[in-house]
Amino acid sequence: MSALAFRLLGPLQVLRAGRPVEVRAAKQRVVLAALEPRGEAPERLPVLNDVARIHCARRCFAEAEETARRVLARAEVTGNSRVEVDALVVLAAGRRTRPAEAEELLRRALTTAERAGYRNGTAEALLGLAEQALHVGETRTARERALEARALVGDAHRVLQAQALTALAECERATGHHADATAHAEHALSLNRATGARPGEARTQRLLGDLARDRGADGAAEDHLGAAHRLYAAMSLPEADEVAALLRAGTAAPGR
Repeated sequence: MSALAFRLLGPLQVLRAGRPVEVRAAKQRVVLAALEPRGEAPERLPVLNDVARIHCARRCFAEAEETARRVLARAEVTGNSRVEVDALVVLAAGRRTRPAEAEELLRRALTTAERAGYRNGTAEALLGLAEQALHVGETRTARERALEARALVGDAHRVLQAQALTALAECERATGHHADATAHAEHALSLNRATGARPGEARTQRLLGDLARDRGADGAAEDHLGAAHRLYAAMSLPEADEVAALLRAGTAAPGR
């Protein structure tokens, strides 16, 4: 996700009677629609992909799909492989509950990115495949994909590096390697803070909260989950309600 997309993930403000007023989630969709460039000239397609990513982050999957499909169709006509890969990744993200469809889109994105020499797109496709594998319990495959992505980007793209580290942390947690998971998540958190990647920061704060719950550190869990909630709420993302429910229920790990 580009710097533009990070900035647009709330809180948005408009001027009303000369004073800045925060735009709440219901109205942010209207603002996003106004930001979509008119026409689909090749130079405008990356902006449309960013808009689709924001819709997807807000779980407005119909809007995300409609925008990404427009981008994909235009990218295929113009032969813009990088934009095509980005659109495929967005389309896959909207199909998390349909793993077979998501995997097909991500494999197509991976093949296209590798053929075009698009390193960041290759890494994003690998991370999408890692998430899908973890979702269906294929932890070993998920870890291999995340490691591939991390090795590919190295230190050249810190946002993707943080995403790879977070994916690795989730894999380590799933296999009970909590110390390694915590180390990866803390490294990812520092990178997300340094780059201003707030969605990534929120995700890693939530993961660190879950890891703290696992080891019975309720105070640390509450701190991390509270930080995650503040970030999600500031971006008007639906995860804010999920984390708020965890905080209301208490932070004790199941079975304690």
